[in-house]
Amino acid sequence: MKKVRFGIIGSGVIAHAFARDALNISLVELVAVTSRTLENATKFANEFLIPKVYESAEDMLQDDDIDAVYIATFHPTHSSYSIEALAAGKHVLCEKPAALSELQLQNVVNTAKSNGKLFMEALTVGFNPIYREAKLLIEDGVIGEVQAVHSFDGKISTKAHKHRPDQAGGALMDMGIYNAFLVSDLCGRPQSVWAEKRMNVWNVDGAVTFGTNHDDSIQTVSYCTMDSQTLNQAIIMGSEGSIILHKPWTAAKAFTLIDRDGVEKVYEVEDDLWLGHEIKAFAETILSGALENDIMPYEKSLNMIRLLDQVRAITDITFTGVE
Repeated sequence: MKKVRFGIIGSGVIAHAFARDALNISLVELVAVTSRTLENATKFANEFLIPKVYESAEDMLQDDDIDAVYIATFHPTHSSYSIEALAAGKHVLCEKPAALSELQLQNVVNTAKSNGKLFMEALTVGFNPIYREAKLLIEDGVIGEVQAVHSFDGKISTKAHKHRPDQAGGALMDMGIYNAFLVSDLCGRPQSVWAEKRMNVWNVDGAVTFGTNHDDSIQTVSYCTMDSQTLNQAIIMGSEGSIILHKPWTAAKAFTLIDRDGVEKVYEVEDDLWLGHEIKAFAETILSGALENDIMPYEKSLNMIRLLDQVRAITDITFTGVE
């Protein structure tokens, strides 16, 4: 059976989660890793039995045994690593946010297209089985016409890099991209946007609330934070009922359907994978010969970053030294 051979850039928490789930995907083989230090890369390789360790991404990208690259580095490096990997002839699965602006992301997309390679933003919500089931019910009209979407995402975080202005730290880019996905996936591009922010002691956005209006028929409200505990739920309200994605909605294992009479039905799924669903979908897309994934096509990622760009412009959220 043909497999997609991965090289990994990064060895942090999310790279560990990727490697653990990738080991359970038969279509995937982990063949190389590089990190900020050779020591970290070697330790990572030993943990996951990865045969090759490289001192730099540049060296790893010259390896002809690598089909695809997973990028799990700090936010400001995502677009540059993606472009470098695509130009080297590798498919790219890049952690969110794929870029810090629409312009950056458009450059990534253009590079993918010109090199005939797949680029996909690793936004795991869209591949979550319980979210997929909820979306099918919405598309089948079970809750009628969608009228409102409210989502709350975040928790208290003291991880230093998440609060550094020079690493595009703050709630919006780290957590708010999930809210932006939900709005973009269910409602499309907005007609208008409003937003407010609260700065924290690290001088980055500790919390952001933003809302959208879509053709005067759908209204959304999103709240993301890194300095308070939220409900971590999402609610999709329709003319005939509602769906509540249970905590944590970004990796939900259950949702409640409420019909127009208030009768509730809980849907659940037993699932141990987190990133595994997006990894499998990415590999299947490559092996099929397609150059875009149906769940996370380029336009969806572009719509997400366009929305975040608008929120940043309204709230004057800037990144030190990375723009």
